[in-house]
Amino acid sequence: MSECPFCGTAVSESASVCRGCGAEKVQGYVSQQTIKFLAVVGTILGIPTAFFVAYVTHSTPLMVIVLLAMMLGPVLFVKLKNKDKISWIRPTAR
Repeated sequence: MSECPFCGTAVSESASVCRGCGAEKVQGYVSQQTIKFLAVVGTILGIPTAFFVAYVTHSTPLMVIVLLAMMLGPVLFVKLKNKDKISWIRPTAR
């Protein structure tokens, strides 16, 4: 038996939902707030980096690849890092 981190109700190991507050046990959860933050920071850093790469190499396709890597790389890294992590979330937190 484990305990719900939100309400303290005892929850069996096989259960995926707390009967006390409705919190769910999910695997690989990354909050929308974290994803948005990483995408914005990646975009802010990626645009000047991509233009610099395009200026140095004279390659537009390479600029697009660098921009996409800077925007999506951190998000994919966090998603893959947390894929096996078990988290408790409330239904309203999604």
